[in-house]
Amino acid sequence: FLAIASWGICFAGTVGDNLYVQIKPDRVTLADLDDIKSAGFSGVRFGISWDAVEKKQKEFDFSSAIRRTRPFEKGQLSYDILVEEIISRDLKILITLVRGNALYTGPYEDFQFEWRKFPVRAVRAPITDYATKSFSYFASQTIKHYNKLFGSENFRWLVWNEPNLGSHFIPVANPLAYKKIFKNICRDVQSIDSNVKLAAPNISPVLGSEGEIDYVFIREFLDVDVSSCLSSFTLHPYRNGPPDDFFDDFYELKKIIGKDLSVAIDEVGYSTTTFQGDEIKRAVFLLRFYLLATALGVEFFNIYEWDDSGTNPDDREHNFGMLSKSGLRKPVLDVFSKFINEFNGAMIEVNKSSEHGVVLYMMHGKSRYRLDMLQEKDKNDDTDYGRFGIFIRLTN
Repeated sequence: FLAIASWGICFAGTVGDNLYVQIKPDRVTLADLDDIKSAGFSGVRFGISWDAVEKKQKEFDFSSAIRRTRPFEKGQLSYDILVEEIISRDLKILITLVRGNALYTGPYEDFQFEWRKFPVRAVRAPITDYATKSFSYFASQTIKHYNKLFGSENFRWLVWNEPNLGSHFIPVANPLAYKKIFKNICRDVQSIDSNVKLAAPNISPVLGSEGEIDYVFIREFLDVDVSSCLSSFTLHPYRNGPPDDFFDDFYELKKIIGKDLSVAIDEVGYSTTTFQGDEIKRAVFLLRFYLLATALGVEFFNIYEWDDSGTNPDDREHNFGMLSKSGLRKPVLDVFSKFINEFNGAMIEVNKSSEHGVVLYMMHGKSRYRLDMLQEKDKNDDTDYGRFGIFIRLTN
């Protein structure tokens, strides 16, 4: 809820069923899924690529083996097996529908993007009427397939990933084509199941900025009536510093999208590289971001990512994991696991004023505490709560 407190603006939300983590089908294991469940996560996010399941026009195969970078405990892993294993652990799923397909958008090419050191070999995103309708058909058939097998209540469907970046909507971001895709999917899925939950636009911050929201893309996307099937407005509010300024971002975003459409964070994280290897500082920032988002009523919060994608300590993209590349737990995972399991169901409140800035509170049981996340224990304060690997001061 939103209220105007005597000294500022106040929001509140509940810890629990809103925490997800990103997995990668090429390397996730059954042991990972067990650990994700025991850590207190309510679900996972991964992508299904158009060109991976439609290799012949209008023929879809979700049972073929996924190319793996590490062994899978049961031999070969397919999307069908992966979804079944996740659902069997009572985890929900965010599925991102992504990529072009050479059958419709042209052959693989080498693309060079400013922020990448080496060319990327990929297919173009769909922009023609024929290609966008074909992508929408792939999306609707994928949704139909999994809703029939496991029920629509277990899924949220994300339309593309960071379509405001040319490196993702290859080779150039095209809001008009993206709107066309979303409108087609909206029309197609409504004929399948009125309970389907679509989330969009899953946008990145403005390239090269410090977390600046891409309001230009947002306004172009919302220049079409999408309310009939858009359940969540999604974004990736990455930043290098403390998360507190997301409070203002959220407040401004709600002015644009309206009070009835919920906001969700389908991808966010901090790289260890950003903090020169300081895992404790990273844990402080990420937990505070989650609690702030929860207090603001964000529908779901997906952490990028479960395990590191590489081993180079100087490569930012290699070091977002809650586990190392070799599978070692990082402090951020212990912090989240202990906090979520102990305080599941607690109410988090955030207040902001010009005098106090952003202040977080937690209502747990019959007590109300102020939450201050510290990197070092305050030797003069016995209320420091050190069981989480960081010190959370709970002050009545």
